[in-house]
Amino acid sequence: MHKASDIFLSIVIPTRNSAPFLKVILPSILKQSDSDSIEVIISDNLSDDDTRSYAESFGCNVVVVQGKAPQGCKQRNEGIKISKGEYVLVLDHDMELANNFYGVVHQQLVQSRDILAWYVPEKVLCHSHLLTQIRNFENMVFAETPIAATRLFHKSVFSQIGYYDEHLSDGPGDWDFDMKVHQTNIETGSIKSHVIHHEEGLTLGRYVGKKYGYVAGSVRYREKWQTNPNMQSRLAGQFSPIYRLFGFIDTKAKFVYVIRHPTQYLLFILITLLKAAQYIRYKLSL
Repeated sequence: MHKASDIFLSIVIPTRNSAPFLKVILPSILKQSDSDSIEVIISDNLSDDDTRSYAESFGCNVVVVQGKAPQGCKQRNEGIKISKGEYVLVLDHDMELANNFYGVVHQQLVQSRDILAWYVPEKVLCHSHLLTQIRNFENMVFAETPIAATRLFHKSVFSQIGYYDEHLSDGPGDWDFDMKVHQTNIETGSIKSHVIHHEEGLTLGRYVGKKYGYVAGSVRYREKWQTNPNMQSRLAGQFSPIYRLFGFIDTKAKFVYVIRHPTQYLLFILITLLKAAQYIRYKLSL
């Protein structure tokens, strides 16, 4: 899949019993233009299916991470540490690269050397057409806000600010790393291509219920950053119902987008309130 002496982009994918997903994501990487300049690192948390053997058949570098799941942040870290690329892209196992993703990314990165951390837009595919519309509405309005998180980095970023917090694998480890990016004033940008996020297994009930499992990590994350005076505005945006429902409308383009999609916006509000209820439910259980 790559020439060891000429790697521009390292893609790190944490896995656990992920063989069905790899059969989508790995071919999407292999068909990219100049795929010889890409390496794929599978950071696997003790899968008992054929995840590792399938990845190796595609020429991926496989590293095994011990410990009881979830180990997502540690898996990312172990993959990043052995990566050889100038840039590192961290993906979830259920993502797929758009056609010519690498060509677009390569051009942007070469032309914008001062930008070291990048947002990567997602197009989501869900259990139903309606949920797909709502999730993509959500991604659109939250683009480049505190709710989003960078996932493509110049390798120097990790020597500057360290790695993912391994105590937040059950919570917003991506938010935490992105917080460090902004705290350090690393310049960010947005890629003009996208990844496809396969969430077909999630119904509305499962999607909302899944958030309950992240609440404990979210509480730890909030406690970690709430004493940092420079990051209070960003932290408030992440946890403020007002910001999540209305405050993100900070540009004319977003205002017009919301006005043109009133049904999706109303359903988005409903789902946001249901997710907020999971946070309240957890806090009341303490």
